[in-house]
Amino acid sequence: MDVWPDTFFQMISFVPKRLRPTIGRMIFYPFLRQARSAVRMSDALTAQSKSFLDWAIEMGYRGKTSHVCYLGAEMAAEVSPRQYQKNECLRLAYLGMMGMSYDLKTLLYAMRALVEEGHSVSLDLAGTGPKESDLQALTADLGLDASIRFHGYLKKDALDRMLMDCHVGIVPMFPDSGVVVPYKACEYTSSGVGIVHSLPGELDDTVTSFSAGTYYQVESVASLVQAIKTYINDPETVERHSTGAIRLARDHFDRRHTYNDFAEYVAAIGKIEPATR
Repeated sequence: MDVWPDTFFQMISFVPKRLRPTIGRMIFYPFLRQARSAVRMSDALTAQSKSFLDWAIEMGYRGKTSHVCYLGAEMAAEVSPRQYQKNECLRLAYLGMMGMSYDLKTLLYAMRALVEEGHSVSLDLAGTGPKESDLQALTADLGLDASIRFHGYLKKDALDRMLMDCHVGIVPMFPDSGVVVPYKACEYTSSGVGIVHSLPGELDDTVTSFSAGTYYQVESVASLVQAIKTYINDPETVERHSTGAIRLARDHFDRRHTYNDFAEYVAAIGKIEPATR
């Protein structure tokens, strides 16, 4: 589920980012040893991404079988591609935690740049977290109260309505967060929304292969602005990426299928021959 204890490395904020993996392995060595032991002793392995599966193999997994089950989302029976017209307000959405792993300040500054350039764009944020009040204050300081709405925690029906009303979902995550394919990417695509994201690697490869979204460089306002303007300058991109997002969700994230596959894998574990140690 998580690359543990590597996910703890970002907690040592007093250490420069480039040194955190090295220092982290020293500080959390006892936990790292436990993780390696658990992986090496396992006869079967299921991971929430291909990248996590590769990590387990590097940690010493010796079993004869493995399975990938993405976090996924509940997908509606019918999802239609989004439509966007020139000069219409481009509606962006963010779903998730407002904490240290998320590049949300860059998103707010990108919104200011777009508004100052005269573009019609709005942003809805659903979720809470330790950075929420700071982000609300920054929104007011930037004069964006008319363009950005904080909804707090939304129940499922209200969240579904918010996602159905937006054109593009934002995944503004720091790559060193340890997250590879986050819940929000699954939720967006399962709602038929193309994504703008900052995660290189597996998510970017998957999104690109399905033409389901656009990548931006984390902490770069200019890069994020350019990614969002891709849709403003070429409205057909909204429909194209929405169509790709639907295909991606149906192939990889639809829990009606992926969780059944996961259950079948778990049920078959009793028939697996133990690994040789």
